[in-house]
Amino acid sequence: MATKRCCCSFVGCIIGTDDFNRADSSTVSGWDERSGDWQITSNELTEAGTSGALIILNAFHSKLSWNVIVSPGSAGIISGAKYRLVANYLDDSNYHYAEFEYNSSTLSITIKLCTISGGTIKEDTWTEDVVADDMEAPWVTFSLCLDPSIFTATLINKTTRFIVVQDDAPSLIAGGYKVGLGSGSATA
Repeated sequence: MATKRCCCSFVGCIIGTDDFNRADSSTVSGWDERSGDWQITSNELTEAGTSGALIILNAFHSKLSWNVIVSPGSAGIISGAKYRLVANYLDDSNYHYAEFEYNSSTLSITIKLCTISGGTIKEDTWTEDVVADDMEAPWVTFSLCLDPSIFTATLINKTTRFIVVQDDAPSLIAGGYKVGLGSGSATA
């Protein structure tokens, strides 16, 4: 476990925030829709259900440290949906992501830390038991932390905090300065 603060502990590291609190729209201003059908609906970012959907924030910084934090919104977590947080994005074949999938049948959450480099995926997977009531909105927050020394994913719910840490220091992607969101399933 890392002993330093994760991540982005320097001044000026915030590259963007978006609460999606704006009029319904079939386009998402400030974001690059790489795949899928993203839109703003009732002040929330939604995706039509495209497996592998990806949307990237149109902002970047050149400091190689990211902390991406997301709340699933008023609907809470959908069982079977795969929520992705993206960092160190260079292009569609080169980035890191953390993926969170809740299974209401087994009352578990599966968390993956993945690196796509040259289109090849390397992933580490963990599964943790959860309490169903703890997975309801507004209690859930996902986060990803990535810098040259650490790659972690965190799930915070009503009563618990799960933190998973990749054993090896990540190999960061040169020139990959953007962050984004994605869906790994057709149900998100």
